[in-house]
Amino acid sequence: MVTTRQKRRLEAQRKIIQHFEEKIPYFTDIFDERTFYISFACLVVVCIIAAIVLSVCCRVTIRDADEIAREKEKRKRLKQQKLAEKIIRKKLDKAGLDPNVDMKKIERLKDLLEKLEKEKQQNESEFEFEKDL
Repeated sequence: MVTTRQKRRLEAQRKIIQHFEEKIPYFTDIFDERTFYISFACLVVVCIIAAIVLSVCCRVTIRDADEIAREKEKRKRLKQQKLAEKIIRKKLDKAGLDPNVDMKKIERLKDLLEKLEKEKQQNESEFEFEKDL
């Protein structure tokens, strides 16, 4: 059920719409077919010229959106890597070891330890399989 307050609000909205509808010209009042195509062609030429001027004068580069996303992900990974290095250096310092160790060496050691752990698990599973036979 519509209250009188809602009716007044709807009526006010209709009056506002009618007022602006009277003031704003229709598309067909502004353009005919020929002037529309001329205006559109001029707009395209102006946009191309603006892109060229901006790329030459202001060093604006037009790039693919995927390229921007890849760079953003790369920055995010580098930030996470630096944070991880900072945490590792703090742990090394707490353990009494030299915190100025090359992080690449630590990563290689970590990878080697993971490989050894996987080989150990595979050997244990093969041993259990032979034991069951």
